[in-house]
Amino acid sequence: MALKTYHNFANSISYYAQFTFANDELKYYLQETDLPSITYGITANIKNGETIYTLGDSKDKSPLSLTFVIDENFDVYVTLLDIQEAYRTKFETIDNFEIYLQNNKNINILKFTFQDIFFTSITAPRLTTTGDETTIVVDVEMYYKNFNFKKVI
Repeated sequence: MALKTYHNFANSISYYAQFTFANDELKYYLQETDLPSITYGITANIKNGETIYTLGDSKDKSPLSLTFVIDENFDVYVTLLDIQEAYRTKFETIDNFEIYLQNNKNINILKFTFQDIFFTSITAPRLTTTGDETTIVVDVEMYYKNFNFKKVI
């Protein structure tokens, strides 16, 4: 039996978000992301005096939290605010919001796809410094209907 070879996806060097809003294809680099967790409810059943636990009907998904790298003209920030306002006033969601992880050769290796996403929170821009480099970032929290992921390579 041959051994499976696994890629160490934790060694990827960059990741970005890609989606369409107002007929514009947008691609923004991310500094941080907290991929959502999924929790199922538990039902306790008693049978012959013994408690047996089974998965319940409820399924809770945590929000998606991302830190976007924004430009010095704040165009990315303004676009993110426009997206949030479009949901607030017209209930427009983003159909497919994709996050790609890239390896050190800038080749996509993993793709996360979120359906019917909307922004619930956008922080004020802040400066972060890593070594000699200063970056402007903004944190965004989003909710979604569903998500999946797959290997690209």
